[in-house]
Amino acid sequence: MSVGVERLLDMLFSVLPNIWRLRTCEEAVTFDSGLLTVKREIRSKLRIIAIDDEGFPYREGLESYGFTLTTRTTSPPGTELGQFAIVISDIMGVMPQNTNQHGLPAIEEYFNEYPLLRVVVLTGAQRNSNLIRRAEQSSDIVLSKQTALEDMVPVLDRLLADILSPTSQWTRMRNFLRKKGLNSKQLLLAEHYYTQSFIKNQPDIFSKGLGKLRTNVDYSEVLAGSVSAFSAVVKLARTLSGP
Repeated sequence: MSVGVERLLDMLFSVLPNIWRLRTCEEAVTFDSGLLTVKREIRSKLRIIAIDDEGFPYREGLESYGFTLTTRTTSPPGTELGQFAIVISDIMGVMPQNTNQHGLPAIEEYFNEYPLLRVVVLTGAQRNSNLIRRAEQSSDIVLSKQTALEDMVPVLDRLLADILSPTSQWTRMRNFLRKKGLNSKQLLLAEHYYTQSFIKNQPDIFSKGLGKLRTNVDYSEVLAGSVSAFSAVVKLARTLSGP
């Protein structure tokens, strides 16, 4: 057996116990309908940005449930979204240069290039329109602007619970890295750095580890938009799951 294969197997067997520990952590932070205090803590810690040129009508209502929101009238660059866990965006009128241009290019960038960011499209467009079909392919969920506040809250709670799932986060990141051309060995190394970040509560292990991988991909931009959010998730997950 070659030295390279032996090292790869050693890495694999070192990762497996870590994945088990991540699943234990995941069970500890799963939402329970009776844990309102925990829900409010999660809602307050994992921030949401809402983008709507006409103003975001749900802000006060969602804040009354404990969510922490920032509102914008135009779409910011993806690199500015690192402090947020969820982006809610209207489709129309949110582009800075031309308010008549739809915002799908920005939404598609958020969804395809920032894998740890959950994307919600909020729109008044007809359900069977081409814009909606494109939005459904470039977001986690599409909601009508007629959605009641009481119906939006559980949707956001489910997204927050998914964000706090270490295995769900890794699945999204792994799919992103695979699309960027990482091979099996590089993905295995990336998974090792990822699990170590959670277990040791040091998110920079993951970001620095990706920098060590010899690829043709520049991760600086995606990491700028993901690692700070990843850091918040690591710290909150560790807090809720205990030592």
